[in-house]
Amino acid sequence: MTEAQTGTLIANKTGQTFSSIVESIRKVSEQVEEVSAASEQLSAGSELVAASLTVLEGIVDSSSANSAHVAASSEEQLAAMQEVASFAAMLHGLAEELKQSVDRFRIK
Repeated sequence: MTEAQTGTLIANKTGQTFSSIVESIRKVSEQVEEVSAASEQLSAGSELVAASLTVLEGIVDSSSANSAHVAASSEEQLAAMQEVASFAAMLHGLAEELKQSVDRFRIK
């Protein structure tokens, strides 16, 4: 084999190697683009989750405030019912006193 043939063989081999390198770079570039697209989708999904959590936090805060309001109203109603019960007992006592007073004046 002559030097020219050896050089040609080396040049062809080098060309094939460079073609292989270029193809590998193209594949890596495609993979980087796919990873980039997946990252963008993940980012968009994360933003959606964050927005949903913000809405959920507002709902929880509102629910908590409503629960506190209901509890306060229940306490007020309990106090009012206790007052009504006290008045009812007082009226019952007055009714008993009135009955006893009326019984004194009955003709036998």
